[in-house]
Amino acid sequence: MYRNFVAKSPQMLDIISVVTKIAPTNSPVLIHGENGVGKSLVAEQIHLKSLRRNDLFVRVNCFSKSNQLLESEIFGDDSSNQKNEGSLKISSNGTIFFDEVGFLPLNLQKMLLSYIQDFEEAMAKGWNLITEKYGRMMESTAPKRYEEIKERFPILANEKKAIIEEIVKIQVTWMEEFAAVYPYMAGNSRVIHTSEDTMYSTSFETYLRGEMGTYSYKTLDLYGRFIVSYLQSGRNLTKDIMTNTALLYGYESLEKAEELLAAQA
Repeated sequence: MYRNFVAKSPQMLDIISVVTKIAPTNSPVLIHGENGVGKSLVAEQIHLKSLRRNDLFVRVNCFSKSNQLLESEIFGDDSSNQKNEGSLKISSNGTIFFDEVGFLPLNLQKMLLSYIQDFEEAMAKGWNLITEKYGRMMESTAPKRYEEIKERFPILANEKKAIIEEIVKIQVTWMEEFAAVYPYMAGNSRVIHTSEDTMYSTSFETYLRGEMGTYSYKTLDLYGRFIVSYLQSGRNLTKDIMTNTALLYGYESLEKAEELLAAQA
């Protein structure tokens, strides 16, 4: 639901004039101002006057969420059976508005900008990174069909494959550790290993490979550094994401969610 935008002052009429000029372009726009001055209203107007107005307008509040939940919301979450493509991909044909983007941690800002650049460059070439991602997963889930389409995808250098495998190894280990302690929560997620793939079920491991196979070297490097820093801090990214997911669904805690799911089993 979009809100009405009514203005009389010369300053606001100047802003509307600027909005009208920039809306038809595909350029990123920085809207700055104090809290409560109407930045989100301006963002809506840019969307409504743009060529993307018939597609989604997605808001991401960077102030009110934890770093882990923000990462999951923006880039997607591979750990769940319920598809979470992330706000960037959901809004790829529309507009995404990062509210209070200054509160986004610097490492996520860099990763976000690189990720957006990947999408912009692919779209300029008429290439769909989401289609590529799911196509790459078919190497394991539908190998015969994959053999028919694999020549359409960019070739992954051995160096890039090696980097992806190192990241996959870390994240699969996190998922295995999580599943050992919270089996019922993990049971609501994807199967973990590529060896468990079927035509109708894509594992966490395979999903990771497909996703990272679409990253540029820069995005992959930034994401890899993020994962390594998490590992060095002694934390488990899967546990943090699932904790935030449990809270988002109204559970008191991850432990309480596990307890209730166990009681329902």
